[in-house]
Amino acid sequence: MDGIEAAQTILGDESITHMPMAIMVSAFGREEVARKAEKIGIQNFLMKPINQSLLFDTIINMFDMDKSGMTIQSDAQLEDTADDVQIDGITILLVEDNVINQEVATEILSSAGAWVEIANNGKEAIDAIAAKTYDLVLMDLQMPIMGGYEATKFIRSDRKNQNLPIIAMTAHAMQGVEAECKAAGMNDYVSKPIDPRNLFATILKWVKPKPRAGNAAGAQQTTNAATTEQAIPQSISGVDIEEGLARVGGNKKLYLKLLNDFAGSYRVCAAAIRSAIAEQRTEEARRLAHTLKGVSGNISAKEVFALSEQVEKALSMESPPDCSALLDQLELKIQAIVDALDAGRVAIQPDVAAAEEEIDITKIAPILLEATRLIWTDDIESEAAIRKLKQALGTRFAAEMEEVARCVDGFDFDAAKRPLQRIANELSIRLEGTGNE
Repeated sequence: MDGIEAAQTILGDESITHMPMAIMVSAFGREEVARKAEKIGIQNFLMKPINQSLLFDTIINMFDMDKSGMTIQSDAQLEDTADDVQIDGITILLVEDNVINQEVATEILSSAGAWVEIANNGKEAIDAIAAKTYDLVLMDLQMPIMGGYEATKFIRSDRKNQNLPIIAMTAHAMQGVEAECKAAGMNDYVSKPIDPRNLFATILKWVKPKPRAGNAAGAQQTTNAATTEQAIPQSISGVDIEEGLARVGGNKKLYLKLLNDFAGSYRVCAAAIRSAIAEQRTEEARRLAHTLKGVSGNISAKEVFALSEQVEKALSMESPPDCSALLDQLELKIQAIVDALDAGRVAIQPDVAAAEEEIDITKIAPILLEATRLIWTDDIESEAAIRKLKQALGTRFAAEMEEVARCVDGFDFDAAKRPLQRIANELSIRLEGTGNE
């Protein structure tokens, strides 16, 4: 009897009057085992080899006795009277690979007076911190090339970075993840989608605002106020527009852009998940659902968020059930958002036209061709070419580029060809010598 089966038997035994808490311990397959453990009710997870400090912290957190170190998300809250929070002059490195998440976090932070720079993965974060001093780092956990845990451990290995506050951003609010963040050297964490009030409260625990010349924060807010007259639909089925606006500090122009980015990049996401399942690429399908859950949460598309979460959980099971009905619903909910935005397209045509002009096919084509050439020859140098292509495409094809990055990161070059082919087909670019007949 293995640990999962043993724990399930114990936790399901109704004759036990005082049920003990459980910690799952594993030396391999962390994500898969952790999902199985969570499914049967175990919220605490440790990875071998176990050190004394991590074991102690995990047990203390289980009994909710840790009042001085990392806090549970709900503990870090601003007072209700703190409506106009300012974090003036704080220099923040935002480490995040998703473009929409980057835009949301950057707007939230910069509108409150912070200076924000972006690293697209852990490797870029290491390089940025080596070259410049930051007051605080916001670190995503799951990223291609190098994730947040590995990057944080590397950053902490340099003595000059011992006191640099690093706050994890995670969509997995498990105590096992919390303990793992601490073991990697992170100071705290916030859950995604980002709640501005909790984010500010957590930041202010570790760093204090400082005056800066010229009141750049005020200039930022003035600029936003002067350009917010945009046509957001009165209502969108399944979307809490009021809450979505609050997530970006009331910036209507940014929120409208996020809605359009979502509609442009994720309108076929349900179909992509369905295709991955049909081709038995279950882990890829799960990751697509996870990404969709995150970006839909940022725009407060609550119905899409709930459905994509159900799909992700279903695909995390050892024997995933048929997700066809869920995906049918998901497709309809995403299409409702797309249709609502298309209906108001006349009012926002200038911005859409500007976004269209950002992609110059003559510039994109050689970058795309070079990236596909490297991938078709299984060249590990393709990572740099993928980063260049992602930057050139901007917010277009965000889902496809995330899929490409994941595949290349896992050295699955064959799987990386499919999303690149979809991009080429939509842009009418012929990929010579790549099997595109």
